[in-house]
Amino acid sequence: MFHGRNNMIKFIKKDEGLTLVELLAAIVLISIIATIGIMLFSSIHSFWENSIDKYSNDANAELTMTTISKYVTDSSDIFTINNNLHTEEVRVKTGEESGTYPFKSIKFENNSLTFYELNISDEEFRLNDLAESVYESKIFLADNVENFQVSMSEENLVHFSIQFDHVKKNTSIKIFDF
Repeated sequence: MFHGRNNMIKFIKKDEGLTLVELLAAIVLISIIATIGIMLFSSIHSFWENSIDKYSNDANAELTMTTISKYVTDSSDIFTINNNLHTEEVRVKTGEESGTYPFKSIKFENNSLTFYELNISDEEFRLNDLAESVYESKIFLADNVENFQVSMSEENLVHFSIQFDHVKKNTSIKIFDF
């Protein structure tokens, strides 16, 4: 029994610490675990940010198409100005007020779509070049638009195709004669 007690005292009095190799191994192991944790957090955070950006961009694209559809559906006449690459402007006649027609205009410029309200005469409606002063109530619709195409069919269908930087949206709208 005395012999066991001496071993216990020797064990407690033993004054050895960690060797340099053991200390370095512990530091390396902690570093590896920390690096894996940081990489995992970074990738999850990046995925989350990209998901939010994609959802936001998709929502903006849908909102743009809904806004365009609303004004085109309520129209009685549509006039488009096209160049070789894309549609530059779409003018929509929305109704008659005191001899002038309130028009809506959707312009594609500088990779964005902008919505304007116009109050011009019927003769001015089909002019290619209007004075900048007739464009009122500017409302920004969408940015990051790569292409904007509008075409009309003989069945009074207006086809919109908008290429955003991340998705292409298409819609066709029936125009009814008043």
